[in-house]
Parts: sequence; structure tokens; C-alpha cells
Amino acid sequence: MRSSHSCNTTILAAAAAIALLAPSAAPAQTAPAKPTLQDALDAIASYAPQALAVQGAPGASIAITDPSHTLEIVTVGYADNESKTPVTPQTRFGIGSITKSFTAGSLLQLRDAGRFDPQKPVTAYLPWFSIHSKYRPITSADLFTHSSGLPDGGLATGLAGPYELRDWETGFAPGTHWSYSNVGYDTLGLILEKLDGTDDYGAIVRRRIFAPLGMNDTVAVWSPQTLANAARGYLYVDDDRPVLPGAPLTRAAQTHYEDPAGSILTTPGDMAKYMRYIINRGRGPHGRLLSRSSWNLLTTAATYRGKTIGEGGSGTFAGYAYGLGVHTVKGDRVVGHTGGVLQYTACMQIDLTRGYGAIAMSNIAYDGPRPCGIVNYAIAALVAYAKGDPLPAPPKVGDPLRVRNAAQYAGTYALHGGSRAIAVRADGTRLTLDVGAGAMALAPAGGDDFIVRDPAWGAHLLQFGRDKHKRVVEAFWGAQWFTGAEYRGPTSFPYPTAWNAYVGRYETLDANGYYNEVAVIVRKGKLVYDDGTPLTPLGGGLYRVGADTWSPERARFGIVLNGKAQVLRTPGADLYRSITSTR
Repeated sequence: MRSSHSCNTTILAAAAAIALLAPSAAPAQTAPAKPTLQDALDAIASYAPQALAVQGAPGASIAITDPSHTLEIVTVGYADNESKTPVTPQTRFGIGSITKSFTAGSLLQLRDAGRFDPQKPVTAYLPWFSIHSKYRPITSADLFTHSSGLPDGGLATGLAGPYELRDWETGFAPGTHWSYSNVGYDTLGLILEKLDGTDDYGAIVRRRIFAPLGMNDTVAVWSPQTLANAARGYLYVDDDRPVLPGAPLTRAAQTHYEDPAGSILTTPGDMAKYMRYIINRGRGPHGRLLSRSSWNLLTTAATYRGKTIGEGGSGTFAGYAYGLGVHTVKGDRVVGHTGGVLQYTACMQIDLTRGYGAIAMSNIAYDGPRPCGIVNYAIAALVAYAKGDPLPAPPKVGDPLRVRNAAQYAGTYALHGGSRAIAVRADGTRLTLDVGAGAMALAPAGGDDFIVRDPAWGAHLLQFGRDKHKRVVEAFWGAQWFTGAEYRGPTSFPYPTAWNAYVGRYETLDANGYYNEVAVIVRKGKLVYDDGTPLTPLGGGLYRVGADTWSPERARFGIVLNGKAQVLRTPGADLYRSITSTR
């Protein structure tokens, strides 16, 4: 492992000058030299600062390993942005949902001991476990693979979440869909504690995984003591709105936190050891931690009736195993996971075909982008070296304001039921919004959604709608609806008057002191969150959250005072009304 990357520019300049004075000769027709491992590592390290700038995090650390040893640790930026304390190899970061594979691995050790069967119903281990369901019982295998039909639960649930599920219902028959569920892994954590006989998740994973792998700087519980040598985490100042990389940050509060779905704090060197255990098929430096069959469950995408369980496509979660995503990159089998927890984000990828692993960890809010750019480039560079191919060029920094086919959005849109209008103007690949008070830049946020770079208008996404001919004919900003000249649809949309009681903004501080908020509006006769996520009535005051008919996410409104609901209940947290109007 090398600790620095430097180059003497004076020597290089002198060499270049000598080359210019030398007699010219016909160029030799020689094949380009194959890259060395050192070339690949240098390229990765050179790209790291740029990758950090793209993500917008104060600091990051990157670990790269092969089956036998750590190849490189790269640290960039600051562990504390105010004091300008640099990140070092000893700095801890949170890895978020990468924790899930540790929980899975610990339970798979109990499987190898004959004490745990993933195919048994959860109630075989937790008799009190209950959720309203018309389908077969949920098994631990369903929880491992996010195919149980349980809601997500999110960061606010913790270990109390599984018991609270009795108030909710499954969204689909287990195995038939993939829907990410943190509360599912909280449930697995309770099973682990019961079967291990130790009511201490942190102590269990330390004994079963950290200690055997020599991960001496890794812990699974946050406290003032364990966070003392961790990178200081940062949140976005404006956490009530969509954000872009580079948005202003503020220091996060220190907190106590333990969660089998996401609470591990670790260092790059320790994570290199963990990736080697996965590369070496469940074997640590002193022997096996997992049998070959359990390792297969950890790293092989699950199937249901011949169909791969996962979100599909070609990304990290194309398929999902027991706590790890599984996908293919140019024929190579790759497993990995992303992580976002409170004030940290992480990204890990392991090429099992070539035997390389890379992880990046950064100290920026979980609702920001993951540091996957540097990880993907690291794996691509190492694979190129292994094949003897030229090293790939680092990813180019894109223009955050560049809009493909910007002209399709340009036009004037009139406020429905009002007298004012907005103008969207295209200038090459840029878009601006003009509301009569000057132009505001629009930044793409996916699909036909844009972030308005303005303190007031940035509170909501500016979202465009299309007609059956795919023409952009309308725009939405919060509860406001604007129509273009080519809009030919209906202009009146009846809806239950009871929904007026639900409109407003709801927020809460979760058990860890972090802010959660959502705005509820009526848009063209439909009850939706202000990002357009539909709320479909299921009867009895219960609403399905999401566009998919099988979505397991639910919401319920309660405590109506003076014609306004005061509480929005979700499986993750109860949110309380803060603002009546959502503009």
C-alpha cells in the first residue's frame, strides 16, 4: 500500500526539453505497453479528488483489495470541514446499508451450525411477529432478499419497527416483487439476537465477523465514544427540498444509533479485509466463516419461480442475494451495495470473477448521491489491467445544468385558475425559469423533473407533463398547475372534499434527531406527495403510497382538528402537521 502520489514537475519539464532538441526519427510501430498494476492504482488515486468534488462531500476514503492483500487506501478531503482536519486511513465512516450483509453473514453462520433455516416462517423464531396479510407466511429468506411485501420503514424504525408492523399490511405475496425494506432487516436482527442468545447486536457481529477478520477498528453501535474518531457527518442546510451536489452543508448532531440495517462504523483498511472474505468465498485469514453453500446464498441472486429477485436492469441491485446486490459487468459477476445513513454515504463493488474489491465512504447526508463513481472506475481500471487492456479514461465531469433536448420544455405556461404565467426558456442545453423576477436556472433531477436554483422556487421540483403524443404540455410546482398552449385535456377534476383536510406539510424529528418531512397536495384530482408520488385510497382511511399497485408503502391520516389532519402515519414514523398550505 502506498501513502502518497507525487510527481516532480521540474524533472518532467527538463526531460521534455531534451526530447525537443533530439534529432527526429521515424516513429516506431510498436504496440502500446500493457498497463501495470501501479498504473491502475495511480489512475484511481488521481481521479479520487475529482470524484469527491462531483459528490460534494467534505471528505472520503477509498479502499482497494485483491484476494490476498490491500492494494491501496486513498484518502481525500476533510474529516472535519470547519477545522480542516484531513481524512486519514484511521478515520471511521458509516457504511449504511452495507451493514445488511454483516447481519446476513452472522445469521448464515447459525445456518451452518444447524440452528437457523431461512426457509422457515419468521414466526418460528419470533412468535409475536405479525402483519396483516392474505398471503403465505413471510420467511427469513423473503426478508433477506427484500421480497417479503413489507414496507421500507426507513431510518426511523430501528428495532421497534418489527413490532409496529402489526398495524400495517403486506403489499404483495412474498417472492413476487422486490421492494426494499429496512424494517425487514431490523426483524432479521431480532432473530439473530434471539438465536445467538446475546441481546446485543454489536457484540454479536463483533464476535462473529469483526474479530475473526481482524476488523479491530469497526463497531456496530454509534455513541459519543465510537464517533470520537469518525469523520464528522454533514447534512444539507435546506433539508426541506430537493438538493444538488454542492448545496450548503451543516454539521450533523452526534447521536446514539444501533440498527442491523445500517449502523456499522468502520475504516477503509477494515473494509478491505471484509471484501477479501467475500472474494475468498467465505474464508477469513484463520479459516472459514461461512460454508460454501451459505456463501452462495450471500452472493447469488435469489429467484422465485425461475425469475431473478431484484429491481432488474443492469445496476447494483439488478439481482439481490442475502444482503448484497448482484449484477454483471462485461461478463464479470459483481456483488455490492450502496449505503446511506444519517450523515454518511458509501458504495462497495466486488468483482468476483477477477478477485478485486473497492469501497468508498464519505461524510455527507444519506439523501445525497452515493460515491459510486470512484468505485466503478476503480473496478474498471483493475479489470483493464487484468486483461492487459488500456486503462479507461476517468469519467468526465458533467455539466449539472445540461439538459438534453432542452427546447422541448421551452414555452409559456399559464397558472390554472389564476392570472399569472411562467416562462421556460431554452438556450442551447440550458433551461431557465422566468416568473417575472429574473431568470432562475433549472437543473435536471431525472425524467421530466427539475430543481429550480432559487431559495423560494427551490422548495418544490418543477415537473413537466406530456400528452399522448409525448409533447410537453403542462408543468407542476407543488400544488400549482400550469398549462401550455398545446394542452388539450380536461381542466376540471373532482375529488373527495375530505382530502382538503389532508393537504399540508408534515414533519418530525426521528428517534435519532433527524428531520423527516413531506408535503401532501391535490393535483388534477389526485392526492399525491408534492413530488408526484400518488396516494391511492384503500378504504378505512388507509392509502397506498406509490405508483405500483403492489407497493407495500402505506399512509394514514389522523387527529382532524379544525378541518385539518394533524398526523400522517407511515410505517417509518408519525409525521405532524407543520404548515397548512403547500402553495
